[in-house]
Amino acid sequence: MDKLVSVIMPAFNSEKFIRTSLDSVLSQTHRNFELIVIDDFSTDCTKDILNEYKVVDARIKVIYNSANKGVGFSRNCGVRESKGDFIAFIDSDDIWVEDKLEKSLELISSTNCDVVFSSYRIFSNHIDIGFNFIVPEKIDLEEILKANVIGLSTVVGKRNVFVLNEFSTIWYQEDFQLWVRLLKQNYTFIGLKDVLVFYRNHNGGRSKKYFTVLVDRFRITLIESGVGFTNTLYYTLVHIVRGVKKHLRSYFHGKRRL
Repeated sequence: MDKLVSVIMPAFNSEKFIRTSLDSVLSQTHRNFELIVIDDFSTDCTKDILNEYKVVDARIKVIYNSANKGVGFSRNCGVRESKGDFIAFIDSDDIWVEDKLEKSLELISSTNCDVVFSSYRIFSNHIDIGFNFIVPEKIDLEEILKANVIGLSTVVGKRNVFVLNEFSTIWYQEDFQLWVRLLKQNYTFIGLKDVLVFYRNHNGGRSKKYFTVLVDRFRITLIESGVGFTNTLYYTLVHIVRGVKKHLRSYFHGKRRL
């Protein structure tokens, strides 16, 4: 499948990691893509790096926000500017393996699903130290409410899915909110067992961030899913238990080299 893929990358003060992320996209075996980077009013050297890259590769397009708008707003801008038949997302500190797009497109072609997501490796400082998170082959509304197994940087989907359904600009977990909305509308998601993305885990402010995410998740489940208050409590409890297991696994695997 040689369809054009629009790769959307929001970036804010990403000078430390963005070169590696950009290089991982530019190294894809599927060569027919455009890379749309949305600089969200960075104050470091991110703009200089982006200007350097876009001169070298014409597939790179950079959008500059006039103020810091957030990742949901930035991704929506990228989708609106995109021209691809398919849309993929990557954060400016994550890394793709070289055949990530190729394998994702093959699965969409063979199944005619709406969205493909994949397994990924969580790491902090070194790629070879961490653990692999293996995703299920299928996901439905009930399962996503128990645990958001879909890493945003692993997602590739049909264009109309994201043109018709934008990311929220008010929720902290804008990706989770979008997956809930899409699954409620019966869009089909299929998971790839292959580890195709390296997800960078930042440890700073974890307790405060976790509480914010948990409250946001509870509100999204209650408001967006339509399952009611009692079921929202149940799904939130399941999410907490699974989250604790995942963080424990991340901690212990982070102590040893894979």
